[in-house]
Amino acid sequence: MTVYKMELNEGHDHKAELFIGKKPLILLAYMDGCGPCGALKLTWDPATKSVKNVTVLEIESALIAHVVSEHPNTILGKILAHVSGFPTILYVPPNKKGSIDLVEFKEARTKDHLVEFIKRAKEPRPAKQQAAVAIAKKAKK
Repeated sequence: MTVYKMELNEGHDHKAELFIGKKPLILLAYMDGCGPCGALKLTWDPATKSVKNVTVLEIESALIAHVVSEHPNTILGKILAHVSGFPTILYVPPNKKGSIDLVEFKEARTKDHLVEFIKRAKEPRPAKQQAAVAIAKKAKK
């Protein structure tokens, strides 16, 4: 798994454009000093390390505000415009057409739920369909 951590002092636009849309991407939007963000990191780090072949992008709130206000028409700007609170976890599927279909993680913030969400990102089906299949499988048990 490749993990990128982006902060305001970096050349964020060019780096992000290299991998957004090319591979499954899990994005974590967080804010330094945020209690829920700190609590999530306790399960986030082990969860992301246990899954392979997915790109992980961690972006701090100051960079999010900068990109959304200064670069709203970039792919990263369009994705980050969907962040409305912290922490936010988004799945960005690979897409060769250039459109952006996002799925927000809204489950319990446990390692098992995070790992399952990340693993679904690797599957070729759309994430919404994956969730429906997972729910149907659980219902049959």
